[in-house]
Amino acid sequence: MPMTLTRRFTGAFDYAREHHAGDVRKGTTVPYLSHLLAVSAIVLEHGGTETHAIAALLHDIVEDGGGEATLAEIGERFGPDVAAIVQGCSDTTAAVKEDWRLRKDRYLNHLELATPDAMLVSAADKLHNARSISADLREHGDDLWARFNRGAQDQLWYYGALRDVFLRRLPGRLADELDRTVREINCLADPDDRIGLLGYACTFWSVQDSPESGAMVDWPDCPLVVHKENGRLAVRAEVGRNCLADYEDGDLDGLDTYLDVDLGDLRLEYREPSEVAWLVGDDCGDLREICETVAQLAPTVASQMIELKVMMCPPTTTYADMVANGPWFSASGPAVPRPALQWSEHSGGYWTGVGARDTHWEARDGGTDGPQRFSITVAHWVHLDWWVPTLEDANELAAEVDGRPPVPASEWVVDRAIVAPKTDEEDEPYATRTAPPAAASECGSTVPPQAVKPRRGSTDWWDDPSGFWKCTSCGAFRGGIDEPR
Repeated sequence: MPMTLTRRFTGAFDYAREHHAGDVRKGTTVPYLSHLLAVSAIVLEHGGTETHAIAALLHDIVEDGGGEATLAEIGERFGPDVAAIVQGCSDTTAAVKEDWRLRKDRYLNHLELATPDAMLVSAADKLHNARSISADLREHGDDLWARFNRGAQDQLWYYGALRDVFLRRLPGRLADELDRTVREINCLADPDDRIGLLGYACTFWSVQDSPESGAMVDWPDCPLVVHKENGRLAVRAEVGRNCLADYEDGDLDGLDTYLDVDLGDLRLEYREPSEVAWLVGDDCGDLREICETVAQLAPTVASQMIELKVMMCPPTTTYADMVANGPWFSASGPAVPRPALQWSEHSGGYWTGVGARDTHWEARDGGTDGPQRFSITVAHWVHLDWWVPTLEDANELAAEVDGRPPVPASEWVVDRAIVAPKTDEEDEPYATRTAPPAAASECGSTVPPQAVKPRRGSTDWWDDPSGFWKCTSCGAFRGGIDEPR
């Protein structure tokens, strides 16, 4: 049988109208009575009784100046049950309000012991307030916070804390809707305010002339990079360096296919040319939650990366390293000590080692598709590839290259990539790169080379040390080195 609202409800409406006459919602001309009606409606929509609906109409009268005298009058006119709920929804009964943070902390503690009746009305009140904040943030942006007695960080903290209490003490549809609305508010708020609320030391960073920015956070035992772009946040933790698995950035099968661990909604990213693997979680409106999730799982993932020979080096970068060198810096941590290239059983055809300057290099056996050859990659160069015919040559070349000083930036020459169809009959275009002038063409040309790979099947494809550069004068191929780290 449907519930019928009686004259008791209409009497409470008139009582609220008289007490809030002339009151408006913060920063607007909207009558305050609209909020009371909305809260009462939410209460009824979530199973409340007439008593709950009446308390919703009267819930702000006491803390907005009515005090103990008004609370007593409410008990006399509408019953002790209504008065008890109104008191349970008030953060003060004093005529002059105390400090904002004092009242909010006290109210949060009160909710831990509040009755289910008071919890229902209070949750409805907070849900309508949160919905209004979300809608106004979309329209006015951060200017909205000027309406409140406290700024964005305090408001975000308070609504997050309220949400947590209601999810724990009043589980169900109403608390879930409050959770979704608070997450919407967080996603609309300034990311810097949210990062500051984490409570740990942090250093903000940005990239000039780019929307890319974020913060490095000194999370306990796991420094994090919070990365923001176009208003969205992602949280990253380093989980390894120098990939040993047969994997390249952009492969359809992710690095997680090599691991025996459930990442849930997280993912692994491998950044080239820095050769760093990151555990990444996307923010869904609760930044602390995703930071905790990433930080808790990162050590397990990093351990498996080493144990299963997916990565060569464990993460060793500290928060201080990041602050000194930037968010994407990776410290030269301890790698497996290998004086020379040695076979890695994890992925057939891979040889790995550590050079004289404690840098990583590797050799790949490419004999499957053609004559046997080995490619040397040295970690303190962004992407140095040379092909040699034997493993002995690979060792000698790695030792020689590993001792070279980086090419000064003043000597870099920017190449110009050619445009040609990718067919077996033509040289294949390659990404634009830089090359030092010391690697001059045999004809002595000083014209910047073009970035190409020799066509498949040609002798140059297999025999040239690099095969990435083509002289525009004589057409000869020569090796090239990308920019140093």
